[in-house]
Amino acid sequence: MATGFVYTVTTLNRNYIQKAFCNVPTQFGERLYFGPCKRWMRPKVRPGDFVFGLSPSSVGPRRIVFIGHVEERIAFREAHERFPELRGPEGPIHVAPVNRPGAFPRCSYAHVHGAMHEDTWEDDLASRELDAFFVCAERSGCVGQWLGKNGPELNQDILDFLRTCSVHGSAGELSSRNDDATRQKPIAHGGLYTGLHLETNRPERLVSLCEAAVPTLPEDAETPMRLPSACSGRRGACGGRRSSRLPMTERTTPVSRILLLRVGMDLGFGGLGPLFPDGTFEYVPIPDDPGCVSERSLYFPDIPARSGGSVARFVPRRHSDSPAHYDPEFDTFTYGDPTRNKRAQVLRLTQGDMLVFYAGLRPPEESHGSRLFIIGYFTIVQVHAIKTLRPWPPPEYMPLWGNAHLRRDRGDEDLVVAQGDPAMSRLLARAVPLSDGQQNVLPEMTDLLGISGSVKRAGAGRWIPDERVRRVSKWLRSLH
Repeated sequence: MATGFVYTVTTLNRNYIQKAFCNVPTQFGERLYFGPCKRWMRPKVRPGDFVFGLSPSSVGPRRIVFIGHVEERIAFREAHERFPELRGPEGPIHVAPVNRPGAFPRCSYAHVHGAMHEDTWEDDLASRELDAFFVCAERSGCVGQWLGKNGPELNQDILDFLRTCSVHGSAGELSSRNDDATRQKPIAHGGLYTGLHLETNRPERLVSLCEAAVPTLPEDAETPMRLPSACSGRRGACGGRRSSRLPMTERTTPVSRILLLRVGMDLGFGGLGPLFPDGTFEYVPIPDDPGCVSERSLYFPDIPARSGGSVARFVPRRHSDSPAHYDPEFDTFTYGDPTRNKRAQVLRLTQGDMLVFYAGLRPPEESHGSRLFIIGYFTIVQVHAIKTLRPWPPPEYMPLWGNAHLRRDRGDEDLVVAQGDPAMSRLLARAVPLSDGQQNVLPEMTDLLGISGSVKRAGAGRWIPDERVRRVSKWLRSLH
């Protein structure tokens, strides 16, 4: 699964301007690159991981100043060959390859005169696992570029997320939770505020929170001192595309369709999600196919429960350590389906339409009965019919990689993925009753939604009648 690393970075002034040879990170063209800085990150980071940078504490407010999505991990030798524009003394490649007797790193590298870390480069490359240079994916929204002063401030949602991350230092993990965090000191542990970083196994959620906090991104963040952006035409050089799509909050697209779909753990897998006395609940996904797992797959113990711990404690024992088919997912707001009926229905949705999810829930102390509840919704940004199956997951669909189908080791034929707007999509805090114990729509919900009869079937969704769409969309957005 993808991992996220959160670091404090050093910038030049209170406008969060990045210097070209500051290596946390270097921006060149359409990509970010990480050189020798952040020694403790290099042994851990792998392709698919995210790296987040926080502005320094000397200026305020604290912001996320970059988000990098790692595409390649290569040795400095290969980086030196592929990226001559990034060689020292001005760039982040501070060593040149050599071939001479002796111990590593002197047998393989020599320091570039005038480049950074002149006195410490041997310690910086003290082992071969530290011989790592990172190439990030091209821009996609707020991911893959230096945001600087345009980056999102550490609002309460982002801070609450950072508090769930584990705290690490040079000695390894210091705490499983970042409980000491404040907006001014977002990476903290026991009175320590320097030399630390955070790690999370839910980086897509932090990306989603950042995107929601940056409603409109400029064409270029303010980085006047960055390296020239002329493309070299080599593998890994610039040439990416920017999306011109605005968030739904910046549009007035009307809702024309609303589709209801059943999701989540059901009695066919031996259990239901828990419903608590105050109406709060846990969304528990179904198990995934063990034959399709990959390094990016999520398992039930990986998914935090809003009531504490993980959702594994609400899963039948035989599935508690199984891979989870977390779909829909409410971190980056995607829903995927390759099956005939639901695929055809989802393909009818367009920008501004709504996808509403309901699930079976019951109090955890009960072992019989099943009622259905509305648990969340997406406001659609785009629906993607994914044709590319190799490589998997397709790089061009990187914003959708949090979806369960794109976490698998191979793609599904006829997969369609609905993408929700993070600012106008949500997992509800409290479940809304939809059915009785026989899973027939409640009379009051028939009056509101315009549908009746059984909603037990999971093989296809139910459409809200056209004449009810406007009223229902307004009602849905009033829920919290």
